[in-house]
Amino acid sequence: SVLAVLRARGCNAAFPQLTPPTHGPTNLNTVFWANNMLMAVPTQLAAFSASLRLLDLAHNRIAAMGSELFAITHLRDLSLAGNLLQEVPAAIGSLRGLQQLWLHGNSLEALPDEL
Repeated sequence: SVLAVLRARGCNAAFPQLTPPTHGPTNLNTVFWANNMLMAVPTQLAAFSASLRLLDLAHNRIAAMGSELFAITHLRDLSLAGNLLQEVPAAIGSLRGLQQLWLHGNSLEALPDEL
C-alpha cells in the first residue's frame, strides 16, 4: 500500500477496513479521523504499528483506550481530546516513543505514573 496519510474529519464516516500489504513495509504514518462519532479505537490500526506515527481521534465518542492502541509501538503523537475517557490505563507507558499526548475535554481525574 502506498497510502501514507488518511484524513476524514467531521464527516461522520465509518473507519475504513484497512489491510496492510502482504509484502514489504506499511506506509501509513498519519491518521486524522476526528469528529466522526467513532465509539472505539479502530482495531485494524495495530497492523500498521511499524509505520504509524500520528493518530488523531479527537472529538469522537471513545470511552476506553483498547489494547490495540498500545500495540502501535512507534506512535509519537496521539490525540484523544474531546472523547468520553474517564481513565488512562497504565499500559500507556508501553508507548515509549510517545512525545505528544492530547487528552483535554475528557472526564479524567488522574493520569497514571507510567506517563
